Amino acid sequence: MVGLRKQVLSPMKIADFADLLDRLGEDMSSWPVPQQQAAADLLRSSAEARSALAEARLLRQALSAPPIRAEAGLTERIMQGVRQGGAEPVETEPDASQPEPTKPETPPAAPSSDSGSEQASDVLKTAAECVRQFIF
Repeated sequence: MVGLRKQVLSPMKIADFADLLDRLGEDMSSWPVPQQQAAADLLRSSAEARSALAEARLLRQALSAPPIRAEAGLTERIMQGVRQGGAEPVETEPDASQPEPTKPETPPAAPSSDSGSEQASDVLKTAAECVRQFIF
């Protein structure tokens, strides 16, 4: 039988195993056969490889879980806080038993010499603060 030789691979390194996990996933049955055997050998001898495989499986489970939905109205409350220019929580339904809070007068904003990217950065910071207030 000419040309039939068993391909002998060098032992798989943990970096190569991690790369295969990232590219091909944790289901090693879908990997090329030579890499399956080398990975199996590595898993028998390496706690680090077993840990990487377990982590890849946990990640797959987490990504397969149903998405977490925000409570109704959360986006609108955040956007309302951003539009108002502050990070104070905004009540969507005022409590009739509480007196209406008064806000201090804010002088009109002076024209800014900030570049567009600085203004965008300020908006993002304000939005992030609003999100922190409402979620956490």
